[in-house]
Amino acid sequence: MGNVPPSQGGKATAWIIAATGTLTAAAVSLIWIFRHLPLTDFPQYLLLARILASYSDPAYGFETFFTVESPWKPYSGTFFALTLLLEPVIGILASGKLYLSLSLILTSAAFWLWLKKVFPGREPQAVPATLLLFSPFFYIGLMNYLFSVPFFLLALTAGWELSHGRGRARFWTLLLAVSLTAAYFSHIVTFAFALLLLGLQWALLSPRKALAWHSLGMLPSLAFFTAYFVGRPDKPLASALQWSNDPLASKGAYMLMPFGVFRDPLADAWRLHSDQVPLWTGFFLICAWAAWKGRGRKRGPALSRGSKWLAAILISSTLWFPSDLGQWAVSFRFSYLGAFALLAILPCDWSRDRRLRAAMILLCAAAPLTSAYRYWLLQPEMQDMERALQAIPRRQVVQSVVTQPHVPPYWTYPLLHVADWYCVFRGGANPYTFARFRYLPVKEKAPIAASAPGEFEGPRFRFSKHAQGTDYFLVRTLQQGILSDLESNLPLAAHFGVWRVYGPNPNR
Repeated sequence: MGNVPPSQGGKATAWIIAATGTLTAAAVSLIWIFRHLPLTDFPQYLLLARILASYSDPAYGFETFFTVESPWKPYSGTFFALTLLLEPVIGILASGKLYLSLSLILTSAAFWLWLKKVFPGREPQAVPATLLLFSPFFYIGLMNYLFSVPFFLLALTAGWELSHGRGRARFWTLLLAVSLTAAYFSHIVTFAFALLLLGLQWALLSPRKALAWHSLGMLPSLAFFTAYFVGRPDKPLASALQWSNDPLASKGAYMLMPFGVFRDPLADAWRLHSDQVPLWTGFFLICAWAAWKGRGRKRGPALSRGSKWLAAILISSTLWFPSDLGQWAVSFRFSYLGAFALLAILPCDWSRDRRLRAAMILLCAAAPLTSAYRYWLLQPEMQDMERALQAIPRRQVVQSVVTQPHVPPYWTYPLLHVADWYCVFRGGANPYTFARFRYLPVKEKAPIAASAPGEFEGPRFRFSKHAQGTDYFLVRTLQQGILSDLESNLPLAAHFGVWRVYGPNPNR
């Protein structure tokens, strides 16, 4: 497979680790500085954890609306294990933030190790990879998926080392076993893709004697996989084999998502993340300038044939994998993994020039700074929202009527699940929880406010059609027709900024 070039020396490694660690710490600090984060699905995951942790607590009344199952499923286990363990100590919100923080820290560390072992000489790319921590995948709030990414990278690294037979086979086998098990209990899609790539790595690179170590490392996670998918009466494995594909142009658009460019399917419009796009533009300009300055010079370490194949498979996976597999949107998630592979194969000539190196670090440092400013602007409105929630009695059914669920520059609908915040803090239920999905450990006993129009359908709200089963309405709209409709049927219980609460509903 070609000679693998040596990794960078100690001094180079030191500045890479220092810069990457500092930038990652700055990203993580934002999670703790600000109470409210513009992450779409974050409150949904917190609500599921709250239901599991406080199911029998009469202050929340969850037993009225939900049933709970074992949380150890191939989607939710790591998140629920951490939150259930720490909720009595630090609370549900801090537990969720810690899980999110660990995903960012582990991703930076795992990517650096992957570069060091699989793409030696390109470890400096761990620095601009910190920009990926602020991608739309973060703002969508794909908690379990984000946590699975570092274990995906660690599994590939361990498999690579076992394939090349470089010694310490027991260590790499143990790392492979732990990483695959953590990936399995975080997100089944990442786990399945890791198995596929490990198999391809072994077939392309490995001597036969490495198969035993690979098999041993895969054994624990495959045992969990088999027990869950074969032993269940609802046969989730059969449904997982159902698939569909989007047009190739749509899948190509997914590949831009990690860099802050994506198509909003609901508004049918292109969206640009106003913080990320300029920073990524600056990154590519610095790379181009470094390449132009270094023309005629000896380039950096060459990539092995195996690493080229691995990167090519990862980068193109968004195009050749099904868009949906079972209930999962698959290919768009792979674009995030492909972005890391793209950074891994790009030349890092910029790291050889002191001024360009400083420019790259400063560019990456701008990401947490600009994000901090945006988060700060969001806090007053979210504080008004929280005051509105406090005006609603505990254990009620609350329907959100939000006609503008996204707030520029966050085009990932950060206000979509605001009713979940009520349930996290006050109990009760709302018609839009993830409990309606069968692969999670919390289920609705019966449809909650079944007449509700849908979270994305706030502009269609009509009291006469959609009020049944709801006690209170949490409203964020400037549409006078909706406000007049509610005011003619219910009292205004609270009004803070752009947030209104209407209720109680006497005809619930």
